[in-house]
Amino acid sequence: MRAVQSRTELTDAAADMLMQTESALTVSVPPALYAAAADCIPAARNRSVLCGTMLDTLSWERRGRYLTVNAVYTEAPETVREKKHRLSAYASEWAKTVAANPPAVRVLLAHELLCTGCAYSETAPDCGNAYGALIGSAARCAGYAEGFALLTEAAEVPVRIITGTVKDGAHAWNLVQLDGAWYHADCTWDSTAADRHAYFLQDDRFMMQTHTWDRDAYPAASGGVLRCETIVQQMRDAVIPFSADKTGRRASVSGSH
Repeated sequence: MRAVQSRTELTDAAADMLMQTESALTVSVPPALYAAAADCIPAARNRSVLCGTMLDTLSWERRGRYLTVNAVYTEAPETVREKKHRLSAYASEWAKTVAANPPAVRVLLAHELLCTGCAYSETAPDCGNAYGALIGSAARCAGYAEGFALLTEAAEVPVRIITGTVKDGAHAWNLVQLDGAWYHADCTWDSTAADRHAYFLQDDRFMMQTHTWDRDAYPAASGGVLRCETIVQQMRDAVIPFSADKTGRRASVSGSH
């Protein structure tokens, strides 16, 4: 039985549970910490893309001095655990190949991989998560957003998955932080746009023309100096056009396909 004494410890315990794809976790908590579960446990889901991917529901209940966290996954935990392992290996190998590049270039390479290596689908297996986007090469917006977040996270660049709406209904895309400024990146829309970078490194004002979201729930993207053109100008030989050894193309990971 694990005892936790702080909000951080509770979040860490729940995040460990999700990362290991366990179905239940019971911890001993002091009474003062019961109310914190409403913040700490959802925060654990967002600790890493691998904590939240393929997670259907997350709930918790108090029994005396114990708090039990329950997780239901979209598939059997053993299956999800294996898929997470493959995703982790994929992202880790990809991150190694881009590590020598500046953060902005790593982000652009992740964007290019999703836009050129994933086809839009609402029916393909795992289309709503990173596994569908990166391993299955077919996904809807949630899969694109998770896939981009997983790669960017592995490349050690702060990233968020943002959910909101567009004219066709619910939608998911990303916020990424570069040089202290947050930017929007919508790989789903860019994958089919005539200008493949139309929704890459955009600010709130631009995105509000077509996207709606709870602006209080996410960092403000007020605008920064980076644009796709400036990144390409600085690192043209690493980004566009692609050469055979650059990672805008799908990274090679044994057993990933």
